[in-house]
Amino acid sequence: DNGGDPPNEPPGRGVSWDPLAQSFIVPQDEGIFACKIDLYFKTKHATLPVWIELRPLVNGYPSSNTIIPGSRKYLSPGNVSISDDASLATTFTFDEPIYLSGRTEYAVVCIYK
Repeated sequence: DNGGDPPNEPPGRGVSWDPLAQSFIVPQDEGIFACKIDLYFKTKHATLPVWIELRPLVNGYPSSNTIIPGSRKYLSPGNVSISDDASLATTFTFDEPIYLSGRTEYAVVCIYK
């Protein structure tokens, strides 16, 4: 299964929770529709899922309480490709295109637990 929502457990219940985020800006005035995001992994956990969320930046940091609707995408370890040289992409495909406003900063947040 490469879709669905991750477990809805709050962070800190005995499981390491340290998301990785990469910021980006949508330079077009009219905005864009994002359909998928490719990430590259060198390693993966044998049993823990990984997922992404798109979040707006607030003062240069990913929002801690706002996730762009429809942007959370979950993958089980079996659907995560790994390579030593970033030659294999892991594609997170959204269920529907996600509109991102123009001239706005966002972050792709990658989480596992």
